[in-house]
Amino acid sequence: MGKRKPRTVAVGPLKAYPRKPPGVRDPRWYWQVVHYQGRNQHTVKGASQRGTRAEITQHLATMLAEGDWEEAPQRPEVHTVRDLLYTWLEHQSEEVRLKRISENTYRAAYGFTKWVDQELGNTVVAAVNLRIVQKAFNRLQERGYAPRSIRQAYKALQGAWNHGRRYGLIDNVELPKPNLPAIEGHVLNHATPTLEEALEIIEAQRGWAKVAMELLLCTGARVGEIEQLNWESSWDMEGRRIECNGKTGPRWVPLAPRVNGLLMEWWLSCGRPQSGSMWPSAYPAEGLRKRLARYDITPHGFRRLASSRLIRGRIDPKTYSDVMGHSFEVGLKWYAESSSESLSSAAEILGCMYT
Repeated sequence: MGKRKPRTVAVGPLKAYPRKPPGVRDPRWYWQVVHYQGRNQHTVKGASQRGTRAEITQHLATMLAEGDWEEAPQRPEVHTVRDLLYTWLEHQSEEVRLKRISENTYRAAYGFTKWVDQELGNTVVAAVNLRIVQKAFNRLQERGYAPRSIRQAYKALQGAWNHGRRYGLIDNVELPKPNLPAIEGHVLNHATPTLEEALEIIEAQRGWAKVAMELLLCTGARVGEIEQLNWESSWDMEGRRIECNGKTGPRWVPLAPRVNGLLMEWWLSCGRPQSGSMWPSAYPAEGLRKRLARYDITPHGFRRLASSRLIRGRIDPKTYSDVMGHSFEVGLKWYAESSSESLSSAAEILGCMYT
């Protein structure tokens, strides 16, 4: 049997879809067998197998004649986009367990899914149309997210949508395609301020922006993680730590006593709230980007500075990874910056051959 994808096989309410191409050991396609009931479809338990199209047709006819088959456990009902997104994430988690996708792929999907959830989570799936989708992704653009990231967020939504269609969780209709921002080259702002420059920038700020920038610098957190901080679960006052929940999953980051005290002062000035966001601004990440753009840097510059300080401080790789949320190798490759002091030390070491 060739590698050209065969047509779907249908026998009564049973259908078989060719899902995996011929393998090395078995030159036949792998077929997924489903049972249709109106608009809904359910995978038939234990019926999927490899075979030629003729063999699968005979297989479905035998199943239908004998009636000796059962549907796989029914998946949860999906009403809102949030239901759809997190049902898909559960499926992706299972794909990681079966080693069909990598852990990094899942983490990236999880991070972008959270963006979509913020904008479309409460929307009923049946009400989704082009206007609603376009408005949601326009808001992501207004908040300052990069075109490449916005496209990845749409790709995550598309993955969840197609998963819902495939398993009969939603009506079998296409996801509306909005106008997404174009990617004009691969423009990166890798400007990293010195510690003195960062402190000067922070000193010039007032209110929530000053507190948020202090946390950016003193935790190395991503700006999206700072944006999501809330009073009820993100801050352990007595333990002096905050929970950063970003694209690599949640992690607790320790706070220096001075920074914990600063956060406590902010909490008191806000009236000792027990719940809700730490920030009065609806989109603090956007506000931070605009403020730092005046100095020709991005919030990520503070993260690079924090990473470089940890590496130059000779922190052990495990602790570095726990704090920053990525491996020590990633920090060396993409984040570490040479300081004037380290360059001077290198010059002294290399010049010692003349002494």
